[in-house]
Amino acid sequence: MRRGCLYGNLSAEASEESDAIRARVTSVFAENQASVAYCLEAAIDVGELAPNSDVQELAGFIVSSLQGAILVAKAQRSPIPVERFARVLLHSLLPQGDAASKRRARAAR
Repeated sequence: MRRGCLYGNLSAEASEESDAIRARVTSVFAENQASVAYCLEAAIDVGELAPNSDVQELAGFIVSSLQGAILVAKAQRSPIPVERFARVLLHSLLPQGDAASKRRARAAR
């Protein structure tokens, strides 16, 4: 937690000083968002995520929120903010599809 994320650090520390750095960091975050959106689409396809989920909106939120959690974790030198991010994301924010609900019900038995 002491080092944070390379791209988050570059964004916070150097993006105002260099348009080239800002552009590259922006493209990395866009690539991350596209990867998360791809995974969310796959989750919809297998019924793990509600079919009406806005994957682009969710992916943008996930990437931005994770970066914020990493920044706070770095300042606190604690994994707790990242753990909280994961817990809230997985248990409260992502709408669950039918397959996930059925799997949870089977596991509870």
